[in-house]
Amino acid sequence: MAHVEYDVTINRPMAHDFEFVQNGENNPLWRKSHLDVENVTDASLGVGTYFKQGLKGPRGWRMNGIYEIKQSRAGERVVIQVKTAPVRPKTRTYEFKQMAGSTAVKFTLDHQLKGLLRFLAPMIDCLMRVEVDGEYKPFRLRSLHCQIKPA
Repeated sequence: MAHVEYDVTINRPMAHDFEFVQNGENNPLWRKSHLDVENVTDASLGVGTYFKQGLKGPRGWRMNGIYEIKQSRAGERVVIQVKTAPVRPKTRTYEFKQMAGSTAVKFTLDHQLKGLLRFLAPMIDCLMRVEVDGEYKPFRLRSLHCQIKPA
């Protein structure tokens, strides 16, 4: 299995950050690899919600994919399972923890490799780290305060 983790502290309360991250339609606002994302199930968010997404692929080509929210504990944890997408890590986990006036977020990216791909695990691990470095480091959630409107 290829695995990457990243931790960040956001200087704002947790509730709005959790809701913002769980709603995949916000991804293009803070994830540069996402062109567009659409909720294809219904208006509610939570376990079983499916999102159709357009991603930037090699040479800027568009790649389409679908993912599902597999787990959601309000204000604590969101687990996303990629259903269809070419060569993308299959599981993303966001864990939230309220601190004094801020939010700690732990991001985990996992990809279960099968068959001959298992021999490429070190290279895939490296590619996943490059994705995390480019997209999550400096974790663009730090700038969510510009995107999230307080309730």
